[in-house]
Amino acid sequence: MMTTEQEQIHNLETMIAAVLMGEEQPSLSRVSELVDLYRSLPLFISISEEDAQQLAWRIKERFSVVRTCGNIIGTPVELWLPQVQSKSDFDPYYWERHREFLMSGKFSNPELINVQEQDAERILERLGNPHESGTWNRSGLVFGYGQSGKTENYTALICKAADAGYKVIIVIAGIHNSLRNQTQMRIDQGFIGIDSATVGRRDGYIAVGVGRHSENRFPISFTTTQRDFNRPTANSLGISLDRLNEPVVFVIKKNASTLRYLIDWLKYHNVNRNIAQIPSPLLLIDDGAEAPAINIGPIRSKIRNLTSELPNLFSRISYVGYTSAPFSGVDRNDERDYGILEHSLFPLDFIYRLNAPSSYFGPRQVFLEEESSNRIVRFVEDNDHLLPIKHKRGHQVTELPESLVNAIRAFVVAIAIRISRGHSGEHNSMQVKVSRFAQVQTQIKDHINHKLTDIQECIRVHSKFPEDKALENSEMRALYDIWSDQYPSSGTEWEEVQSNLHEAAEHILVKELNSRVINQPNHQDLKDDGLKKIIVGGVPGLTLEGLIVSYFLPSQTRTDTQMKSCSWFGYRAGYEDLFRIWMPLEAFERYSSLSEVNEQLSNELALIETNGGTLKEFESKISNHPYKPTSAGWDRF
Repeated sequence: MMTTEQEQIHNLETMIAAVLMGEEQPSLSRVSELVDLYRSLPLFISISEEDAQQLAWRIKERFSVVRTCGNIIGTPVELWLPQVQSKSDFDPYYWERHREFLMSGKFSNPELINVQEQDAERILERLGNPHESGTWNRSGLVFGYGQSGKTENYTALICKAADAGYKVIIVIAGIHNSLRNQTQMRIDQGFIGIDSATVGRRDGYIAVGVGRHSENRFPISFTTTQRDFNRPTANSLGISLDRLNEPVVFVIKKNASTLRYLIDWLKYHNVNRNIAQIPSPLLLIDDGAEAPAINIGPIRSKIRNLTSELPNLFSRISYVGYTSAPFSGVDRNDERDYGILEHSLFPLDFIYRLNAPSSYFGPRQVFLEEESSNRIVRFVEDNDHLLPIKHKRGHQVTELPESLVNAIRAFVVAIAIRISRGHSGEHNSMQVKVSRFAQVQTQIKDHINHKLTDIQECIRVHSKFPEDKALENSEMRALYDIWSDQYPSSGTEWEEVQSNLHEAAEHILVKELNSRVINQPNHQDLKDDGLKKIIVGGVPGLTLEGLIVSYFLPSQTRTDTQMKSCSWFGYRAGYEDLFRIWMPLEAFERYSSLSEVNEQLSNELALIETNGGTLKEFESKISNHPYKPTSAGWDRF
């Protein structure tokens, strides 16, 4: 919960952002003038000069972010969207309230929102016209860097599609409950407007996100943040889609049972009602189109076939796959003999590359730019005996490597620096991903808890002393050495760091994120569990809010999947310089290579678009590339 002073700063930021909304990239002096002007009001008079300066810099940075529309290649189509939007009865209800929701956000920027709208419309107009009768299907692939805004893009696409006339929207959101729940929450916020878990409560629903801007109409969601589509849900819904006036939304896992429940329900209540296929236009979004991308083994093959069977129930469908790995989302020629059903999920019609905003913190900063890589990455060399990369389920962890202990200390020190920057109350997280076995992760969690307790007790006693006396303690000296080694250019002197250590270290939660947690039906997004947390484990695609430190030892799995599960990338306004990763040198080299290849492919797509090239050219670039991160059995450490 924000303090009174934090609320004043937030309200002042909102007010000044509204004033600057029509201006392009205002100067720092212009922002500072507005901050000083409004600070004279009684409402904001208690804001300090230091906080005012930090606020001015933050607002300036916020309006300095730039982004360009993405690149697209595909088969030529008749662009139908302008005709639909020009009709007198066209109502952009869902997009307009989504725009209002974005503009009310902490990091609103009208230019970025305009690009978001253009991206969504350019994708939508490549899909089928929902007002066109008959039988048709369109399919495409959208790719962008991890944590760069793909979910926001398809939320905007959903809003635009609903306004255009799409009636059924299905989002396949990963293979774990935690990711599905997180996606449902974001769809609730950005499109539905209701906390889906509160629908049907006696005391009424709770409006969230877009619902706080307009409650005139709501889409209908057959899933909630606490419940995927399951057998009880299917049995309780005796209704056909054609009886509903508003769009219908399903957010489901990529799970064989879930897909089968939904397919059977659609067949029983819709297809078998004297029609061969459901006539309502379907928008099918596959978030994480690369998982599973290849038919390896009976489980993946079954999920792949069910994912292909689902759209065949509709006579008019548009499929859009989203991925952060362009290798993964494009089928290979040698996979097309697996008996995939009529509707192939290969992007037959278009591929769209999303461009990240200039504020995005991604693979280039971590792996490709030498100066920033040297600042961010620390190589692990002391894990072989205690935490070997290759180990069995029954491996016993006797103690933590000193490199991991130092990473924990860096986490505490980084939080203390953020406090000095006015970031009290913000999310802070650390990820420790060193084993795929839940039993080993539990041991690591226990060891971290013990070490963290030692650090907290030391800080509680010694941080109150003068600097010279405090540093006589070995643990305080170790924290000082971390500050001196990792954050010498942070702009925060040790005296201030030491004074903030108690607040930084207290109430840090240590939690596991593995199959025993993520498969719990009501597992919620971990960001609700506490402002400061150390997560042992990881799930591909799940956002860890405020990630500052990552300690990573690669397991025997694909590098592109590992990169997604580590949540390294995203937006770190005000603390990008504090982010650190501990990993082995060989892992760094592998990720650098993958990052370079992905960037090459992105540039190739832009060049193909400029030259008027075709999808076949891009598919050929991927299929013939010697680096194949989705091939079976590749990348074993």
